[in-house]
Amino acid sequence: MTGRGFTTALHDVIALAEAVSDGVTGARGQLALSQYEGSRLHADRDLVHGSRLWATQYLAAVGR
Repeated sequence: MTGRGFTTALHDVIALAEAVSDGVTGARGQLALSQYEGSRLHADRDLVHGSRLWATQYLAAVGR
């Protein structure tokens, strides 16, 4: 709702492009995915957690 998801998606694209820049065939593919996951998973989980918390608070306030 605030554009943070869009910004996060752009960061994901950059991280994925960097991870696969050496190719994705054979063992490099698994390495690329592991590199991408390691660089982005924490930030993406934080976004989901924050969004759920915000939605819960918003819905509680609107329901009053």
